[in-house]
Amino acid sequence: GGEAVLVLLEATKLDGRQSWVQALKKAGLLAEFKLPYGDKIPAWLVERARATYGRALRLPDAGLMFEIVGGDTAELDQELQKLDTFLPKGAPVTAEAIRDVVSPLRQHTIFELQKAAGHANLRAFLPALRSLLDEQSGSGAAIGPVILLFNHFLRLARIRSMLDAGESEQAIVSATKVNPFIYGKEGYPEQAMRRTVAVWKRVLSRLAELERELKTGRHGERYEIETALAGVVIAGVMRRPR
Repeated sequence: GGEAVLVLLEATKLDGRQSWVQALKKAGLLAEFKLPYGDKIPAWLVERARATYGRALRLPDAGLMFEIVGGDTAELDQELQKLDTFLPKGAPVTAEAIRDVVSPLRQHTIFELQKAAGHANLRAFLPALRSLLDEQSGSGAAIGPVILLFNHFLRLARIRSMLDAGESEQAIVSATKVNPFIYGKEGYPEQAMRRTVAVWKRVLSRLAELERELKTGRHGERYEIETALAGVVIAGVMRRPR
């Protein structure tokens, strides 16, 4: 009898203009598997947690996981496996569980860096900065912390603007895409109120300038980047009311 032969072709990209590609597509033999990217990843995480691990995961909590781990879907799936191992059977994946289980050392450092910077606490900021710098290598090692601070401060500036406008916490959390658990736990309103909106804008401008300087080779020594970022962290900070 005749033998069945299966031919499987795999490619990162196919030229849809070629006749054989069009023939495969017409015959229903061409399958395309697109990985999610950018703001599509949290929704992918929600579905992955449900379909693969039988876990409920809210979209805001998936956004927190994406923010911590990044956009590598293989690494994100590994973290879901880790959560599935540590959590009780049937328990949902919550922000608190993510914070406790997912890449705890790096995650803790990032939150400590952001929180210390937001509160202008240099005593806590510098060890967190040094820990992040130690994880990197090469001339561009300092760009990562600068971008982290820029994104965090941009969010705080928007929170300050919305607080000044009398917006509710629910509206602020929704607009800024801060996880509600983290919003309260890390004291985002208190951080935002440490500077006026005008000062936040000046600080953001300085961080953008600092990123450009780093890309052109300035601040090559460790102490230079620490000094530059420390100056940004304490710039224009309002004193806490006594």
